[in-house]
Amino acid sequence: MNVLMISLDSTLLKDRETAVEDSQDRHILYGKYVSQLFIVVRAGRANKPRRLSDNVTVYPAAFGSLWFVWDAYQITKRIVRQSKMETGEVSGILMRMELKGVIRQLPGKMFVK
Repeated sequence: MNVLMISLDSTLLKDRETAVEDSQDRHILYGKYVSQLFIVVRAGRANKPRRLSDNVTVYPAAFGSLWFVWDAYQITKRIVRQSKMETGEVSGILMRMELKGVIRQLPGKMFVK
């Protein structure tokens, strides 16, 4: 199953050696539960897409608030067309991850580690 994530964590696009937080390791771990993990990050178009692992890819989107929404939508549309994602599968994976204690659900269908 493929998962698409929208994120504000621009450290996902940094080189692994210069990234300070464990964010990249955490997302690589998330990727172990799915076939592909696509992450759209608010980081500016000057950045290039980056592969964190064989199945985790980070795509930069425009930094400005309105441009980020538009850019994220365009990138998401392209990814969904290429991967043919199904929402039911995404929900099932999230539920299994929650039951295993990997993530926790917050109000509004948001999930955290």
